[in-house]
Amino acid sequence: GVQGLYDRVWPRAIFSHAAKVIAVDSGHLASTRFGSGIVQKNIVQLYNAVDTTVFTPEVTLPWPIALEGWEKKKIFLFVGNPLPFKRLDWILQALAKISDPQVVLAIVGDGYGMSKYQKLAAELGLVDRVRFVGSIADRAMLNRFYQVATARVVASARAESFSLVIIEALAAGCPVIASDIPGVRARVVPGVDGLLFHPAAIKELVEAMRQLAVQSNAERTAMGQAGRSKVVATYGWDKHVQDLLNIY
Repeated sequence: GVQGLYDRVWPRAIFSHAAKVIAVDSGHLASTRFGSGIVQKNIVQLYNAVDTTVFTPEVTLPWPIALEGWEKKKIFLFVGNPLPFKRLDWILQALAKISDPQVVLAIVGDGYGMSKYQKLAAELGLVDRVRFVGSIADRAMLNRFYQVATARVVASARAESFSLVIIEALAAGCPVIASDIPGVRARVVPGVDGLLFHPAAIKELVEAMRQLAVQSNAERTAMGQAGRSKVVATYGWDKHVQDLLNIY
């Protein structure tokens, strides 16, 4: 149709005449329908940034009320709108394959189809191991959830442009388990501040969750510190602004 014709013609024409094309992740840009039409030397990577004074390992709030009773659990965390491509269902299915009742899942967010996932959790026998927290507008409280989590899980099935939630978690000292896809994989250094798994490979996701669930506190802390250091050096607002000024 008209949209398809527009997508084939005009973006390529625009990009071909651009002095620079700014991408938040060059790997993601290359995977898009327009990526192959851009002169590679014209692509400039400018990462999104996170406020490292808000997302921080520094503890200023008490244990979240929504997670009371889970103080000694291994809490995995999903944050966001459960759009189909975010594959919250994969995370629930992976949790169901881990028999250890100490391994649990907190789901922060609301919106698209959440009732479907509540039903799935019940069908999988996970009622006591999954808590649907709802949306959290207070970023300081969201930071507290990252702090108490064993890991943040990003199970997206298709490429995301950047995945800001990953660097929020890392800034808070929370390791990340993420899909090995464009726009996501570049945010995680496997074995250093998190783990990657192939999309749809539920077995790999299960193993990654098990691996982080049995980590010692010292190992988890070391991963968290590595992630925090990377975010401060690479994804802070000061660096973002300076890089933007340099581009222009």
